[in-house]
Amino acid sequence: MSGHVAVPGRGHVRTWGVVLIALLGFWLSHTFLAPAIESGTRSGVNLVREVISIGCRCD
Repeated sequence: MSGHVAVPGRGHVRTWGVVLIALLGFWLSHTFLAPAIESGTRSGVNLVREVISIGCRCD
């Protein structure tokens, strides 16, 4: 194994970079920023779902 993770359109990302981002996310989840991050994530997910449902017209 070469220590790289394939990312479509972006070449390769070093494994340590992926681990660092994951650890940063876990650390932030235990700080005062957690509620704001969660709220922003939920708002973004709801927005994407709404756009997909409007564009789909699956009814």
